[in-house]
Amino acid sequence: MKIENIKFKAKRLDNGEWVGGSLTYSQGTAFIHRKESDEDDRCYLTPYEVIPETVCQFTGIMDEDCNEIWEGDIVRDTEDLIGIDNLYEVVYIEEEGNFAFKSLDKVDNYEPFVNLFNACVVGNKFDKEK
Repeated sequence: MKIENIKFKAKRLDNGEWVGGSLTYSQGTAFIHRKESDEDDRCYLTPYEVIPETVCQFTGIMDEDCNEIWEGDIVRDTEDLIGIDNLYEVVYIEEEGNFAFKSLDKVDNYEPFVNLFNACVVGNKFDKEK
């Protein structure tokens, strides 16, 4: 993975909105530092305290609509031959050091990223359904 693809997002503690950037922890508190600029185009980092359980890492991969795929995303994949939609959650498998798709339809079924060709992000496990 390229260094510029190592990025995180999480829900802000103060308002519950997503914020993306660099992740740090200080004395047990999680922060996302977002790069911003002022009217004179001077750049600076703004730290936002985030809910630690909502921290998601970018996988480095895009879906079929060119949307970034993040840990915690809910992804739909259509099997072209039989036209069945399958739902997966993007998970990080620490023991293997990689991301995978965990089936939401089948118990303990994980698919490597290379096995899903028509993946499309449809939500995130931390967002409430509308």
